[in-house]
Amino acid sequence: MKLTEVTEIDGKKLSKSEVKLLKKIDTLGVIPATLEGIRQNPYSGVQRKLCPLAVTLYDFIIIQYNAGNVGKLFSVSLWDNCRYMFLKYWPDDYYDLID
Repeated sequence: MKLTEVTEIDGKKLSKSEVKLLKKIDTLGVIPATLEGIRQNPYSGVQRKLCPLAVTLYDFIIIQYNAGNVGKLFSVSLWDNCRYMFLKYWPDDYYDLID
């Protein structure tokens, strides 16, 4: 799966801004996950099984968050837009893993 080829998630068509967001992430060299994966909230210990696209977005969100914590520059708007997209398509996972 290439990020630039994603046009829908769980039967829901992506908006133009969401397609643009995935293209932006792709240009940054993010390698999309090809398998489902389990991710864990580092504070609560809750684990969730995510589809490949959710894994890709989650990992990007966490990497950007950690980069900001050590003083590295990153695009806050890109990070926020990724979080909003993750929240839109996987709200239960968002609240268990990120919020």
